[in-house]
Amino acid sequence: MKGTDLFFGGGCRFIQEFNKPSLLEQLRETVSSPSSTDKLAEKLSADWAWAQKLLKSSPDNTLRQQITSSRTAIQDAVDKAQSSATKVQDTIEWMQTPSEVVNGYKAKALEVRGKYPATICGVITTMAIVPPALRRAPFGVARNLVLAGGVSSALLYPEFFFRMAPKISSAASKVEQQVKERVIGK
Repeated sequence: MKGTDLFFGGGCRFIQEFNKPSLLEQLRETVSSPSSTDKLAEKLSADWAWAQKLLKSSPDNTLRQQITSSRTAIQDAVDKAQSSATKVQDTIEWMQTPSEVVNGYKAKALEVRGKYPATICGVITTMAIVPPALRRAPFGVARNLVLAGGVSSALLYPEFFFRMAPKISSAASKVEQQVKERVIGK
């Protein structure tokens, strides 16, 4: 930079500051013209007119209509889900509750089971040993006799086994001991 540029540059600045209006003139301008706050308010109001339309409390308010329709749709979905859950629960309860007819058959079956325990176990065992007996298979007859007779009596009448459990346990222990002696030796 040249010294002359500094001089002229500084002089121009001095001239610009000298040409500024005085404080009194500036005060008069502010009082006579609308304030900058008013200007800003008008500009913002014009720029955000669409937001003011959204915030109107009239029934034709777009935002209000969208919120109302969304809330209504969500409430309808929740109501449908609750009614579906109630229907499913009612159906499950209905399916799990036996009818009066079934309860009657069940009571009769339990009565017959209580009156004729030996007959029922005998019929089941007979049905299990007849097929191998017709084929003349003695091992099949013995196997089915023990399995079918034992399983049917255990399932239908567990009270027999509760009474016989100590005797069966001691007999099984004796048989196990005899087998060990024969296999291993004394």
